[in-house]
Amino acid sequence: MLLLALLLFQSPQEVYYAWGWHGGYYLTNEVATREAFDRLFNLLDALPHIKAVFEIEPYTLERMLHGEKFGVERMGRDQPQLVGWQKGGVGRWEFAIGAEFARKGKLGVRLVFHEGEYAHICQPMDATKLRGKTLVFSGHIRSQKGMGAHLYIDAWDERGFIAGSSRMSERIPADGKWHFVNFEWVVPQNAVTIFPQAKIAFEPTVADFDDLSLKVKETGEELLANGDLERVELPTLKDPQRLARLRKFVKEGRVEIVGGAYTQPIMFTIGDESVVRQFVLGCKAVEEAIGVSVKIYAAQEPDMIGQLPQILSKLGFRGVLYRTQWGAFGFTPSYDAEVVKWLGPDGTAIDCIPLPEPMRSGWGLHSPSPRVVQACAKRDITKPLFTFFGDFIASWFAAPDDPRMKGIFAEGWANLCKRLDAVSLRGKQLELSAWVRTKFHGAHIYIDAHNQLGIATSGTQSSNAVPDGKWQRLKVTFRVPNDAVYIFPQCRIISDYCEADFDDVSLRVVDTGEELLPDGSFEGDGLPTGWSVASSEGVEREYSLVIGDAPDGKRFVRLKAKMPSVKVTFVTLNEYFEVAGKPTKIWHDAFANFEHRFPYGLLAGRPQRADRLAEDEALKVERICAIATWGRKLVAQERRKLSEMLDDIWRLILIGQHHDAWVCAPVIFGIWAHGFKTYAELTLAASEEARKLCEAALKSIGIERNGAPKSSEFIVLNVCGFERSEVLPYELELPKGLVRNPLLARKLGSKVEPIPATCEVIERHDDGSAKRVKGWLLAQVLPIGYIRFTVVERSGKAKALNLPEAKVTKVGESVALENQFVRLLVGRDGLLEAFFPDGRKLTSEPMRIVGRFETGDAVARVESVEGFQDGPIAVARAKCRIAHVPFEMRVSLSPTSPIVRISLDFDFGEKTVVGVGEPIPEGPHPQIPVWARDDLKLRLMLPLNMKAPKFLGHGAFELRRPTEMRLPILRCAIAHDGDWGVAIYPDRATVGLFDDKRGEMGIVLAYGGSFIYAPNEFAPLTGKERFEIGLNFFKGSVEGAMVVQHAEGFAQPLMLLPATSKIPFEADEFPLVKIEPESSAVISAIYPSSDGIVVRLWRPYDGEAKVRLQISGAKSVWLADLFGKPQRQLAKGGTANIELKCGEIVTLLARD
Repeated sequence: MLLLALLLFQSPQEVYYAWGWHGGYYLTNEVATREAFDRLFNLLDALPHIKAVFEIEPYTLERMLHGEKFGVERMGRDQPQLVGWQKGGVGRWEFAIGAEFARKGKLGVRLVFHEGEYAHICQPMDATKLRGKTLVFSGHIRSQKGMGAHLYIDAWDERGFIAGSSRMSERIPADGKWHFVNFEWVVPQNAVTIFPQAKIAFEPTVADFDDLSLKVKETGEELLANGDLERVELPTLKDPQRLARLRKFVKEGRVEIVGGAYTQPIMFTIGDESVVRQFVLGCKAVEEAIGVSVKIYAAQEPDMIGQLPQILSKLGFRGVLYRTQWGAFGFTPSYDAEVVKWLGPDGTAIDCIPLPEPMRSGWGLHSPSPRVVQACAKRDITKPLFTFFGDFIASWFAAPDDPRMKGIFAEGWANLCKRLDAVSLRGKQLELSAWVRTKFHGAHIYIDAHNQLGIATSGTQSSNAVPDGKWQRLKVTFRVPNDAVYIFPQCRIISDYCEADFDDVSLRVVDTGEELLPDGSFEGDGLPTGWSVASSEGVEREYSLVIGDAPDGKRFVRLKAKMPSVKVTFVTLNEYFEVAGKPTKIWHDAFANFEHRFPYGLLAGRPQRADRLAEDEALKVERICAIATWGRKLVAQERRKLSEMLDDIWRLILIGQHHDAWVCAPVIFGIWAHGFKTYAELTLAASEEARKLCEAALKSIGIERNGAPKSSEFIVLNVCGFERSEVLPYELELPKGLVRNPLLARKLGSKVEPIPATCEVIERHDDGSAKRVKGWLLAQVLPIGYIRFTVVERSGKAKALNLPEAKVTKVGESVALENQFVRLLVGRDGLLEAFFPDGRKLTSEPMRIVGRFETGDAVARVESVEGFQDGPIAVARAKCRIAHVPFEMRVSLSPTSPIVRISLDFDFGEKTVVGVGEPIPEGPHPQIPVWARDDLKLRLMLPLNMKAPKFLGHGAFELRRPTEMRLPILRCAIAHDGDWGVAIYPDRATVGLFDDKRGEMGIVLAYGGSFIYAPNEFAPLTGKERFEIGLNFFKGSVEGAMVVQHAEGFAQPLMLLPATSKIPFEADEFPLVKIEPESSAVISAIYPSSDGIVVRLWRPYDGEAKVRLQISGAKSVWLADLFGKPQRQLAKGGTANIELKCGEIVTLLARD
């Protein structure tokens, strides 16, 4: 009867499927990446109807084209390696290649295993054409110490290791002699990959290996490449062969490249300009390597921001797939439509494929099914698109005969099952096995465990039985979780239709051999007590006990099942946009209800701090290069070289921004596993290399910041987009004989004018003239420009002008700091209180540092405080402690700046746990998991004396109003009420905390505790960490106080350079770019290009503004796209008038 019901689910809708992949060299090393490419290409060749949507890292494509470029890429990869082999292990081990380890020939391999699980060399290979064949594995081994050396081979299917598939040779005695070993092994019928290995395990061993061979017994075909271990070469990321094949499939329309972000970052965690460079350099890499432009943005991870519509539109994208495929760290909101217009904050719209609510499944997405298709139909979605972006790993690819590869997706299951009590089995390792026979796809064995709430908390499935009609033994191992109440061993079917036979079902305790299913042979007239056949809703099933050729006894169970199924059409995303047609609905601010789960504070936010340091340096150096080269006659080659050097700085920064580098920061994999222990180390190394390259870029145009020669003149640089009057320290080395009593003065042509400064001679030349001087000066510098100062002899007429000073006073046990903007009280009664100079109280309570530690909730206390003067800077230094963690707080107040600078130096010791709480709500996929309980982490909180504060958080190119207590911020969190406000400026990307009921605002500093991607899923805080935080208490409006601009000022202090003959700053005073009014727009970037200088600005504030932009010496100003390519001329000469909407980004090209 069941056979008559084989028709697929018939839907009035056409159902579409984007078969996507995600990955590259961050996910897997170059060998595994090549294997994944080969699997993809083989499937495309075998199945002409399928198409792939590929979110590959543009970084990977660039490296496949050009190979390694940077030092971080060569870490651990700078020595010749065995061709075709991978080395590795779990534990402490060593590997060497040399003549002294060879049996014959020039080279052999030595493995030294000290402790752990194993060490090996391995050569993975595709098993699909070897299934059922007998292989002969052989080689020579010499053990110098220990008896752990042997040959080993096993097989994996698309789900992982195939239980029972492993085989090993005898272990070699430690006699210093060469021994030949060999054995035969049959490749399992369901094998996807096999792993022949020369291996050491069991005990500490030193052994040599040579002349390895793996042959097909029937034909004698050799399968190992470089089995004699004679070929070595430097590893390379370059892969022109596979790049050419990929290019061919893209040209044919079989593969679509999507995404375009250079290293696929969690977009809302990186800076404004980093977002732009991710796309600019990523799209360039794809176009150069593949020959096509990226037109659709899509991402497996939550790599989204609110300004995507504007940014993608200005890059020439057609649309965006606004879905998250893996939502552990964030998830896109749902919208029930096939396509919509996503309207961004500035009013720019882009075509968008949203995620209909029925397609969502926890932190992931449902596969195609009749149930979901029907639910979509009820919401008027008649052409549903299902999407899949799996990790680009060879074992994830299905076999060509998998029904899914034919476009058939089934929903549901049918099983033969027995429930067992699990309490006494908690923590034990079990082995489930059974004989299975089928001619259909989808039969396997499975076991899971349920807790007291009836929720399945853990489960393991075998591979599907090979549909060859032969009996085969399937096995899986399973560790019973500690919360298990029941376990459910099962013989199961998941397929559109399947008939399968099951016999001799066994469940053993591995340690003792105890059999938990003694009645698994089904020899009675009916199912034994406790066994049952069941299925999910909508599945048709039947079973029978059959007498026949049972592998054990006389009877076996035959199970037949038909699941509701749906047939899909494989499409690219571009094709689906065509199918869906023009959107008729508008989705205003689709990012507004994005679910945030990023682990802010993990590892104290060190990766984010390293990234910010490099980004700030790159932005500074680009602007210095623009100032220095503007108007100079550089040949085209010099411009291109400088431009490429600046791009390389950004490439290094972007290398450190990959989503795995941040959300997997405590661990490491991909090509980076050879040179780094954690991804956090990679981000730091990339940051350091980028900053070194910044120095090289400056040196190439004649600027040396370190070890600069003596000079009588110096330059003070301002790289911010607004005029600044600030005090700064200096230390100069002067030429011999220049002055005896030095005085600092401003140069005005042939005249000099003394400036407010202090000057102390700390060393003299042998003739008595000043050699080294130091002090403080007050500089007033125009935007994106510089001013020249000189050192002259102090005469009777030339008097130094007094510097303004911030005040320090002792008030009881507290210290008061005051300047023209704010008065602070730092003391024993609280970390910090703030007032306007007229006495108006700004904080309702003292600033707090709080967190939930293992001992409970804790509040920082001040143990001692002192105040002192550091030149004109007023300083309060406090010794503090929170729970068991000591820290020092240093509060600095300049006489000329509104920004309060706070340095926090924590010592987390060997292990600090803070921020751990329960997920919200409880369950397998909570909206707020443990690592996102920002309300419990170590955090700085500022109680505000405001009646109705309005909050804003800075994201990429926008100020966003939080819709809940938590909102990711980049450079500032703002609270405003009436005629005043306050901004917090963090030194790294973090999350802002906004509580309008309590009237307080804060930021997360650090988190240490449970984390999904950490060793043993635990990442405590360790060591020392400094946080630099700015507070800006301002009067008036957010725009009038230039709050966002001052965030840049906080990150970019004025810079002093000796004015040598080589330095390319010739004027006494020079502003490259001026914005009027200064408060109307923020400069995001200024950098030299081969065609002039690129200026990018955006408006963070409400309403429209008329902006007058002046670029000194420009002959024309052009509106450009985000690549910096000119679109249309705005003005002749250097003055352009533009109108900016709130959130609008404008890129200009100025030509000289």
